[in-house]
Order: sequence, then C-alpha cells, then structure tokens
Amino acid sequence: MIDTLVDTGFPVKVCCCKLGVSSPGYYKYRKRPLSPTQMRRQWLTGLIREVHNASRGTYGSRRVHAELTLALDVQASEHLVAVLMHNTGIHGLPEPVRIKRSRGVATTTGIQDRLDNAMMESFWSSMQIELLNRKRWKTRIDLANAIFEYIEIFHNR
Repeated sequence: MIDTLVDTGFPVKVCCCKLGVSSPGYYKYRKRPLSPTQMRRQWLTGLIREVHNASRGTYGSRRVHAELTLALDVQASEHLVAVLMHNTGIHGLPEPVRIKRSRGVATTTGIQDRLDNAMMESFWSSMQIELLNRKRWKTRIDLANAIFEYIEIFHNR
C-alpha cells in the first residue's frame, strides 16, 4: 500500500507515519527477497500470459487452467489461475449464450445424431465468438483465409 501511495507522489515518511509503520521497517521490507510463493506466482503469471496470447486472447481462466494442467503439466488450481488473471487484467471472451431448444429432431439413429449436431454447434459457436465476432473483413477471400487459418492452424493445433 505504501508503494502505491509513494508512486502517486506522497513522501515515504508521511505514508509510514499515517499507516503506523516505521520508515526503516518499510525499507527493510522492500529489500527483502521474494518468497517462494511470490516467485511461483510470478512464474505462473508469465505462463498464463503465454497461454492467453497463444489463444489470441480468447481463453478465460477455465481454458487457460486446462491448457496449463493438461498440455504443460503445471499444477495449479483453477481458482489461483482466475485470481492471477484478474489481478493482471487478463480476460477471455465471454461464454456463448446457450440456445435452448424445446424439441429435438426425431431420427432413425436417435441420440447419436443429436450428439453429433451438438458437437458441430459447439464448434460453430466457438468460431463465431473467437473469430467472426472480433473483426470485419474487406473481402470474402480475406474471410475465407481467416476461417481456414482458424480451423487448420489455431483449432487443430
């Protein structure tokens, strides 16, 4: 807190006096090395930034956590990832609004077709949010190239 006040222009002695902290104690605190927990959190924040940037800024805390634990084999709780992302101002795209349907389509194969359709709808929803809603393209060729790049390079990596 004192660091924040000093950064805004208040003298260290005034801040320490108002908060009931001795000036030598404050300077000793500042020179203290980082604790192992603080070092790990800084390292983890760097990894979170890398994963978030690799996702083109689309992943939220749940998907970043999944990427860290499953792909990079880094052990961290989903809550810690969410807290670190919040503290550093990293945000994913909002989740899609689920479309509720009152009735399914009756088919000869029944449930299997509905599950196949659900997977495609999920993919199209993700592409809509992660690619199509974020930018406008000047030509159809630019749009086609962006879709190709999203599917082949980003989605299938």
